[in-house]
Amino acid sequence: MRVITDGRTVTGIAEIKATIEADFAANDFKGTIKAGSHEVLNDGGVIAKGTYHVKGTAAGEPVDITGTYTNTLVKVNGEWKVSKNVLVQDQ
Repeated sequence: MRVITDGRTVTGIAEIKATIEADFAANDFKGTIKAGSHEVLNDGGVIAKGTYHVKGTAAGEPVDITGTYTNTLVKVNGEWKVSKNVLVQDQ
């Protein structure tokens, strides 16, 4: 599940992917993600942290957003999956 900044809630990989792709296609902004640190958990999972930056225009308005992310990853049937994603926007 993902809550979009306009309040919409989308669920499932396909719907989340489609929503993000539509937002990028309908607007003129670019995103940068920089990996920071990671921590291996006792259960084999990983917590990865880093920063993000989105800049451009959305609906004709300027956008310049920075912040940090924390992803929790788990291995399921040999594949890494993001089980939790937290974005914190800088003020």
